[in-house]
Amino acid sequence: MGCNLTLNARRLDKLSTLRDRLIKINPAVEIILARGDVSNKAAVAEVVNKSVEYFGSLDVVVANAGQGMWSRFRDLKDPDQLHELMQLNFMGVVYSLFYALPHLRKSRGSFVAISSIQGVIPVAFHTGYVASKYAVNGLIDTIRLEEPEVHFLLALPSWISGTELRAH
Repeated sequence: MGCNLTLNARRLDKLSTLRDRLIKINPAVEIILARGDVSNKAAVAEVVNKSVEYFGSLDVVVANAGQGMWSRFRDLKDPDQLHELMQLNFMGVVYSLFYALPHLRKSRGSFVAISSIQGVIPVAFHTGYVASKYAVNGLIDTIRLEEPEVHFLLALPSWISGTELRAH
């Protein structure tokens, strides 16, 4: 069974490795790579357009970028640190949804937002992260009421390992 994928991330080396692993699992998969930052509105629009131009439609979008926060709110050096975090964790989902939605309506497709259980149950020392995930959850819970022809999945993983989430 074949499928078409557009993989987007800031680092092409990671995408290339993932592409190679996916092709080993399913040689029929067709994959294009796009280097872009989901916190950049123009970059997201470009990735969505590139995917639709190449494949002809858009059926599923998975919004999975994220950055953690591992400090007390009072220990922030500058409140704009939360702005940067919200730009990636929340606005990255907003931009992806905004540019993908017209195509997902046409295909009656699906939008998957990878949020966090911390968007439901707050955890101390993660103030900005928790706030960003509450925002994602609210967005998806509301948009699914407004857009019944599109399927929405809000994934709420718990603690994860093997990522660079703690590096930021």
